[in-house]
Amino acid sequence: MVKTRPLSQATRSTKTKARAYAEFLQPAKERPETSATLARRLVAGALGMRSKQSKEEREAERKQLQAARERKRLEAKQREDAWEGRE
Repeated sequence: MVKTRPLSQATRSTKTKARAYAEFLQPAKERPETSATLARRLVAGALGMRSKQSKEEREAERKQLQAARERKRLEAKQREDAWEGRE
């Protein structure tokens, strides 16, 4: 059995160590948005059957993926510009 106590009652060295590892104590990142397109294509290919998805649905998923890629690219550019001091 391990006895623990709150960080407020910890020694000075333990508090310093906890602050140093604060970034590891952050909650996990959210999972990225996913799409069933790849899974659907793999399953249909393995079973040797055609997809029952309509052309409009495929096009909508494709547009959604393109929008997500563009959003990710824009966020990366903004992050880089912030570090470089650009507007």
